[in-house]
Amino acid sequence: MRSFIFNRVLFKQVDPIILFGLGLGLLGGLGLAIAGNLLIENILTSYQSFLQRSLIGLRGSLVLETQESSGYLRRFSAQWETENSGFSSSPVWQSRGPIPLELKQSGKIWKRQVQVILQDRDYLMQKMAVNSSECTVDKNAQAFGNALLFLTLLDFNAAQNTTLQADVFGGNAMPVLFSKCPIETGMMTDYPLLILDWKAVGWNPDEVAESLEFSTYTRQETDFLEQKIDKVMQQVPRETGEQYRIENLYRNKKMKLATSLSEQARWLALGIAGITLTLSGIILFFGFLLLLEFKRVVIETFRLMGLSRLEVTFGFLLGGGILGVVVASVGMLLAWSGRLLIQVQGWIPFEHFFTEWPPMLFVAVFVLTPICVAVFSAFVVRFRLPSQLNMSEMG
Repeated sequence: MRSFIFNRVLFKQVDPIILFGLGLGLLGGLGLAIAGNLLIENILTSYQSFLQRSLIGLRGSLVLETQESSGYLRRFSAQWETENSGFSSSPVWQSRGPIPLELKQSGKIWKRQVQVILQDRDYLMQKMAVNSSECTVDKNAQAFGNALLFLTLLDFNAAQNTTLQADVFGGNAMPVLFSKCPIETGMMTDYPLLILDWKAVGWNPDEVAESLEFSTYTRQETDFLEQKIDKVMQQVPRETGEQYRIENLYRNKKMKLATSLSEQARWLALGIAGITLTLSGIILFFGFLLLLEFKRVVIETFRLMGLSRLEVTFGFLLGGGILGVVVASVGMLLAWSGRLLIQVQGWIPFEHFFTEWPPMLFVAVFVLTPICVAVFSAFVVRFRLPSQLNMSEMG
């Protein structure tokens, strides 16, 4: 109780120069360090997550290619069904680059060059349900486009009846129902992309499919699935010249580059945080020393009243803890404001780029920051108090 009273008296009506020193060290230094690291960590985590979602949206997490040998792929599919793997998959066909097609809707016509992919609708909807959690996918949808496709289709209404016509599909107009939810391909494509259900175009995947795409949720699942597919492929009879290739998302060059850049950026962020924290600690150190010097009369008065050195230290511990709560709050507010500014200004031009901050991260910052500041202030005062409470120096 006496430590609390001492804390209230000591930190009341603090001289402006001391407030400036403590404010600069805590709010200007430590607060910005907390905000910067929270924001950088969120951007890096979001970047990796967004890149992964983009790659899965475009190619799935694992792709088995048999290099234009549908028979080899068909034999594998028959063998794979007996394994009861539990992993969702779809046969895939894709055009060799963008192809010309025509979309008609209520008297409007759009003629575009579009990259076309054929997949099973159920598989695609399952994949989109994970990557497009903010958008409800229509269960009857047959056509799915990326954001760039919808940007090129001015005044297009996905809810209206649409017909599609392309020479590669026989040149006849086919009715298709578009999904209003865009496929998350993010930074992986710089061209319009349209994914159609096999049944919408009337093609048999057993005859024309060129690859088999799988969708998993973690790297461990993907690596396990790759080993299992490779083992089954070794058992499938193959004809002369037939080969296969397994493409693992997590060994993709773009994913490796993103991981490498993120790790380097994290080390850089840690270095900057270390420098900032060191400077903040130095400013805090001299700030508390100034507080001790300017409040020496107050300290001596409490000493004469019987206040022990331990109680004085605990009083500073309380004061440092309160300052730490303010700093943690300011740091988190600055981080949230910085992310909001990035989104409002469109500095990162992707709508669903950011992932949510883990709640426990804010809890850790709000708990650990006051503890660290309190312990640091008590540490400084603990080793400085003997000379301050020495009667010969006070006299």
